[in-house]
Amino acid sequence: GMALAGSDQAERSWCSACRDRLSTLSCRGCHASFCKSCCSKVHEKTAFRKHVVVALEYGARGQVRLCREHDWEKLTLYCVKDSCFVCMHCMLYGKHKGHDGKSLQRAVAEGKEQ
Repeated sequence: GMALAGSDQAERSWCSACRDRLSTLSCRGCHASFCKSCCSKVHEKTAFRKHVVVALEYGARGQVRLCREHDWEKLTLYCVKDSCFVCMHCMLYGKHKGHDGKSLQRAVAEGKEQ
């Protein structure tokens, strides 16, 4: 991708709790990612039950397409001004606010046509 090798934290990550298995879930409340069994153990506690847990989605290369700044948001948009993929949050409230954006699918399709 466009990211420099080694700088992309979106590579498959290990479970924050056990470090034995790859994480498949990301928790906004904990700011951590877990494998399924650790995630349910951590979130058994009442205080943690309200946490928003989202499934991590891996792209073709085994990378999570999640925004670095808003790590619960998927990269679903393309910022035309800055030529980069961003999440909905970046476009609405973040540093790409007011920039022209297009859907990831459209950007990819147009990129292939050029």
